[in-house]
Amino acid sequence: MSYFLYENKGTTAFSYGFASIINAALVLDGKSSLSVGGQVGVGIAVTFIWAIQNALRIDLQGWINNVAAFFQISSAISIAIVLLVMAPRRATAEDVFTLTYNGTGFSFGYVCCIGILSTVFSFSGYEGI
Repeated sequence: MSYFLYENKGTTAFSYGFASIINAALVLDGKSSLSVGGQVGVGIAVTFIWAIQNALRIDLQGWINNVAAFFQISSAISIAIVLLVMAPRRATAEDVFTLTYNGTGFSFGYVCCIGILSTVFSFSGYEGI
């Protein structure tokens, strides 16, 4: 029973995170924020899609995992290329590794830990919960 609750907790957290990202993207695009009900609806839809995906045969799940890995690698490469091409000037190595900019008002330690989260998430993999 505890394993079942543990898996549901992780899936729910990822669904909520995805709904929050969708909401943030809408706000950044100048549109109005999703209501709480809208965010819950997005989370439920994502959870339902994951449930359908988990019901597929293992060979189909392998193909989905391969496609997801391809998109993750290709998006990282394309972001790096766009940053290199579109940057008006490139920072020196000293600037990259020693300077920080924190315009949030939070402490440096907190911002540093939040910034490291994206790296930690990539270590967890697709089923890292």
